Amino acid sequence: MNLRQYLARATVFLLLFGACGAGEARDVFLYRGDPLDAAGIEVSAWGDGSVRESQEPGVTGTRSIEFNTKGLFSGAFLTWKNPVEIAEPSAISRFDYLLLRLRFNQTTRLGIEEPGLAPNIKGDYRPLPMDYYGNYFGEDLPMVPKVRRIRVILYSADGRAVSHSVPVVHKTTDEDGWFAVALPLAGFGLTAQSNGFPLRRMAISADIEDKIWIGEIRITTDDSPIYVDSLDDQDVGTQDVIVLVGSADAGITSLLYSWDFDEKDGIQEDARGRVVQVVYRRTGTYTVTLTVRDPDGIKQPASTKAQITVN
Repeated sequence: MNLRQYLARATVFLLLFGACGAGEARDVFLYRGDPLDAAGIEVSAWGDGSVRESQEPGVTGTRSIEFNTKGLFSGAFLTWKNPVEIAEPSAISRFDYLLLRLRFNQTTRLGIEEPGLAPNIKGDYRPLPMDYYGNYFGEDLPMVPKVRRIRVILYSADGRAVSHSVPVVHKTTDEDGWFAVALPLAGFGLTAQSNGFPLRRMAISADIEDKIWIGEIRITTDDSPIYVDSLDDQDVGTQDVIVLVGSADAGITSLLYSWDFDEKDGIQEDARGRVVQVVYRRTGTYTVTLTVRDPDGIKQPASTKAQITVN
């Protein structure tokens, strides 16, 4: 990120912070990587999955929880011996999230995601094309999980159950290999009108078979707005393969990227994903629009444009 982009992002945050904030920030830790006995947590398999306490250090603790999933209906159960209130009516806001810090066994290089082409059933992306010199575009793109979606079911001590899932594909890792996966409490239907939610049990799974480690679980607040980095204008020739890479930030929130390749025919979704490609077959000037939003509509979408001149 250059200085201009940094200052622009800081300005957007300062302008929107007060408008989108809702009460005091919360941090309710449900699991810190402590031994399960000390944490008051019991684990058990869900469906065809398996789960155990791991000696792999968590984000801050000395332990983690390792589970295997074979799809959205198999994975792990975590049960708290003492229920934890996660939706106190006087404290909850629409910007509260269930934050999971996860490490995935299978990762892949971020690439092109197109309906019918990628991701395939193993979670891989479509490879990027080569440039004029025989080098692949995007060699510096990050490694991301092959898992595309995490599903969580929450069970309360008074017999309620709520479910939600979020995409995780664009959440890059921290230096220790942990990915942030955040599910808004509003996505579970938990609001100030829910009369609280004393969490007793949680089920977790993923959309493909994988081994996953849980390093931390907490309820936290994130009201940072969506900011989209600017795109570069380009001069290209007809039939050139143009690779466009979007970059955006919204704190811990998962993001969806939608592209329109020609503003003249109206803003619509011509492609989706952080990395896309397009070929223009006629000369002219085209306006590309990238719109980034969060899957649950909690935050205001943001967009940026670029001019593509085709000679």
